[in-house]
Amino acid sequence: MDIKILPINEKPSIISYVHHSYAGAIIENDKIATLYVENLSDEDWLYQETDIQYVIDKETIMLKDQRGRKSTSFYMKRRCRIKDELIVRIHDIKLLDALSFVRLAIGMDSECLEDKEGNLFIKWNQYNITTKDAQLLYDGHFCLYYKLTRLQNTVQVSVSKDKKDWSVLFSQEDAVNNSQDLFLYVQIYYGRNQYDEWKKMNYIQLFYNESDLNSVYLDYFMFPRKGFDASYQYMCHFLDTEYMALSECLECYGDIHQFIKHSIRTNYYVNISLDEFYIPERRAYCSYHYNHYNLFYGYDDENEEYHILGYNENGKLITRRIPYQIVTPQSCGNNIVRYKYQANACEYSLNVSYIVQCVKEYFYGMDSSIKYAGMLSSRKGTYGIKVFDKLCFTERGRKLIARDRRISFVLYEHCQLMQERLRYLIDMGFISAVEREALLEKCEKMVQDSVILKNVAVKNQLVHKYDYDVIGLTEALYKSEREFYDTFLKALQQEPEGR
Repeated sequence: MDIKILPINEKPSIISYVHHSYAGAIIENDKIATLYVENLSDEDWLYQETDIQYVIDKETIMLKDQRGRKSTSFYMKRRCRIKDELIVRIHDIKLLDALSFVRLAIGMDSECLEDKEGNLFIKWNQYNITTKDAQLLYDGHFCLYYKLTRLQNTVQVSVSKDKKDWSVLFSQEDAVNNSQDLFLYVQIYYGRNQYDEWKKMNYIQLFYNESDLNSVYLDYFMFPRKGFDASYQYMCHFLDTEYMALSECLECYGDIHQFIKHSIRTNYYVNISLDEFYIPERRAYCSYHYNHYNLFYGYDDENEEYHILGYNENGKLITRRIPYQIVTPQSCGNNIVRYKYQANACEYSLNVSYIVQCVKEYFYGMDSSIKYAGMLSSRKGTYGIKVFDKLCFTERGRKLIARDRRISFVLYEHCQLMQERLRYLIDMGFISAVEREALLEKCEKMVQDSVILKNVAVKNQLVHKYDYDVIGLTEALYKSEREFYDTFLKALQQEPEGR
C-alpha cells in the first residue's frame, strides 16, 4: 500500500479565488526540509536557528518556515573526537534559490562556519558539491547520505544512496590539527524570504469586468489571461505550471488514478475541475452538478482516499479526503493544471520603482495590460480605483457589490495586503519618517472600512435587506482609499532613507 502527501498550507495568505489560493497554498507550505543525522540522540549537539522552527524526532530534524521571517538558517555543532564519524542526509528540501545550501564542516569553533584556512568543509546546493579546493559533480548529489570521517589528522568524505555502498569523494591527510579543540558542524542556509518580497510587488492592481464569462467580476490584475488559466504566469518564479487535457492523460496513463498518483509521486500538485455534486461540504453536494477546481495533493492507497483542497459551502478554504470512487473521467472536466514547486535559481529582489509604478496605475485607473500587449492581447475592462465608480454609480455594479460577497472580500483582502506592504516598506526604510504616522492612520481607516463592508455584505447575502447599506459602505471605502493612495503615492515618490 502506498501513501504520498505533498506539503500544503491550509491557510494561505490570499484566498479570494482558487487561482490565487491554490498556488499560494503550495508555495507557502511551511516545510523546509527533513535532516537525518545518525545517532542524533546519542551525541551532545548544540543548536542555533534564525527565523526557523525545528522539531527533533529520533534521528531526524524537521525544519519549518515561519510566517513573517526575514531570513532562514540553521546549524548544529558538537565537539569532534580524534576518531569520529558523522552521517547526514537532507531530503524533501524546498529549495529557494541558488544560494540555498547544506554544509558540513570540521574546524575551530569560531571559524567553522567560515571558509577560512585551518578548517575543512563540504557543501552542496542544487547544482553541485563544493569543497575547499574544487567543485564536484555527482549524480543525485542532493539526496545522498554524506559521511564525514576523522581519524587523527586525516579527514575523509564519502557518499552513498543506502548507507551500504560508499564512494569516497575526497580524502585528505593533515587536514586538521590534532592539538586544536575542533568541532563538527551541520549547517543549512535557506535564504531570504523572496516570496514575501514577490508578494509585496504584486496584488496591487485590480481589474473589473462586469460581463466576465467565468463570473469573476473583480480580481487582481498581474498578467493578461491565456486560455482557461486565470493565473497564467503569476507565480512562475516559484512554480512550474503545466496544462494538460484529461483525454491526453488517459491516453498516456490508461487510468485517471494512475495519472493523479504518478503526478503526486513526482511532486506535482494536480488541479482538476471536479463535479462537486459528489463532494460532501460543498454547496452543490447532492443538489446539482457543478464542476469546480479542487487541488489534489495526496493519496492513500490503504484507505483509497485522495487529499484535496477546495472551498466548502460557506466559501471557506478547507482540506478534506474523498474516496477514489468519486474521481472518474465522467466527474472531471477536461482541462487540468499541474503545479510543481521549483523556485527560479535567480535571486528575487524587491524593486520599489516597480511598486511605485503599480500604485500609480491603481490610483489613476490605468490599463495595466498595455505593457504586455506585445505578448498577449490587452484585457478590456476597468482598472484600479476606477472600479469604485462602476460599483457605486452603475446599476450593474451596485447589484454586484450588494449580492456577490466575493467582490467585497477582494476589496477587503486588497486593503489588508496594502497594509502589510506599507508596514514592510516602513520597516525597510522606504517611507520617510515624516509621512509614516499619517500613512498608517489613513491605511488603518481604509482597512476598517473594508472590514465593515465585507461583514455587512456577508450578512446581506443571507437576508437581502442591506443593499443600500452595502452601497453606502462601498462609497465610504472609495473615499478612504482615495485619501490613502494620494498620500501613499506622494510618500513613495519622495527620497526615503532606505532606497
